[in-house]
Amino acid sequence: LSTSSDPDDPTAVFTAAPNPVATGQSVAFDASNSQPDGHNPHLYTISSYTWVWGDGTPNGSGANPSHTFSTAGTYNVQLTVQNSNGNTDTYTLPVVVNDPISDVTLQDGVDGYAGTEDTYVVGDAGNPGDVWNQSYGNLQYLRAWYYNSGQENQIVFIKFDLSSVPAGTLTGATLRMWIRRENMAPKDIQIHTPNGAWSETTTWNTKPATTDTGLTFNFPDTSHGTTIADPPTEYVDIALAGMLSTVQGWLNNPSNNHGIALVPTTNINADFWSSEYGTAQYRPRLTLQFQGGGPGPDATPPTVTASHAVLAGNVSDDMAAPSEVVVNGTISCPVSSGNWTTPNLAVSSGTNTFVLTATDASNNERTVNVVVTLP
Repeated sequence: LSTSSDPDDPTAVFTAAPNPVATGQSVAFDASNSQPDGHNPHLYTISSYTWVWGDGTPNGSGANPSHTFSTAGTYNVQLTVQNSNGNTDTYTLPVVVNDPISDVTLQDGVDGYAGTEDTYVVGDAGNPGDVWNQSYGNLQYLRAWYYNSGQENQIVFIKFDLSSVPAGTLTGATLRMWIRRENMAPKDIQIHTPNGAWSETTTWNTKPATTDTGLTFNFPDTSHGTTIADPPTEYVDIALAGMLSTVQGWLNNPSNNHGIALVPTTNINADFWSSEYGTAQYRPRLTLQFQGGGPGPDATPPTVTASHAVLAGNVSDDMAAPSEVVVNGTISCPVSSGNWTTPNLAVSSGTNTFVLTATDASNNERTVNVVVTLP
């Protein structure tokens, strides 16, 4: 990471998170892994961190600053580290800033969307010649059933076309399914991902294998029980937070999107209304939350007022640490175990510059300027 082989040179390095990020969101920078020199043990300490954000705003300082970018783009953030010997090293990392994406809701027949595919498949050991080869994708309902220790099994497949969704970083995903009927006490249903393509004409015998995500959702004991609710009055929200990386992969590469399968493994009769149901508002609905989504970032900056500031830091020397740090030539700050702290220093609106001076036992002196800026 360093461009120099001089062991007296420091090594600058940092991370930025999140990256990519949305405009208006804070990025946390961490340069704590930067090294003061190449010696073992170290001879020097890091005396300053200077950050150039690349967006025209004032430089930053410190090992762990944060910064907010107001305009979308790619910014080459640059960190220069200086050690107590005066040597420097610079490290650059691109930070990608995107415009915020509003939360996206996908439901067939709403806002022009028509990209939901859903079906269920039936495996019945008592009737292997019929239902195993039957497709049910044209029905208004979906069934997740499990009987007789799996002798009769019905699995739901559902997928949403995400090709119209803009690229972004997901923070949440929820599938809402309206309940048609049930006749069991509450039971958990597993969430799987199909390992290959399927369609609404898929049958039990042609369905792809599925992989258990480790996620489940609870199908509730509804108020209407075995009575068909038409129109429905109850729904279940299926949280997909535990498989966000998978859903993100679908967004990044839609060809990988085979949706999910709802797989019951204990006795249950669970019916949902499908994307073929007559009323659009009761069809399956997928909601995606994005980083920086919702109503958008707060565009109003905070008001900051202050009349005093306290500065603190550390100081070291290859022979012996100075006994004090002097601020503006008059204010003495005693050094204890290498650390120093100022009393309250008067500050005013605008730029305030404080001059810090440290002198070792051999009268070697170092001066550092610290800038405090207030609105």
